[in-house]
Amino acid sequence: MTQQEHSLTTLVNRSAGIDETSKAEDVLALLDTLEAFKTRLKEIDAAFKEQMIDWINANGDLVIGTKRYYVGSTKRTKPADNEALAIAAVTACEGDFAAFAEVLSANAFKPGACKHLLGDEWGQHFTVETVDDIKTGKPKKSVQMIDTKFLK
Repeated sequence: MTQQEHSLTTLVNRSAGIDETSKAEDVLALLDTLEAFKTRLKEIDAAFKEQMIDWINANGDLVIGTKRYYVGSTKRTKPADNEALAIAAVTACEGDFAAFAEVLSANAFKPGACKHLLGDEWGQHFTVETVDDIKTGKPKKSVQMIDTKFLK
């Protein structure tokens, strides 16, 4: 067994050992370890992707079953000017706001910014849904974190 496998195995075992009777410091220590693993894994992934680029450039596309890995340019599409785009879209829709709404992405509006802008009217325009666990049908639980340095 490699050191990496041992470390992952140890991490899995530590995680399996956490329950409602565990000490807070054990839970926090595992949380810190997981965060460090995730950070390191992202670093490894980024470095490996750079190595893959070099490999593909030297050897050609990598094909595994129906998947083909190739080197391409990273592209990101975003509006050049949100205000001008909104005006152009509304104009092109000739005031048909249903048609305008169709060109918006799923999360075109920032809930927090809209809450500040709309105040009490916010609830008329947003719904907050509890996500159900597909296995149990009950509300899905997740660990959430709030950083008090960002609270006003």
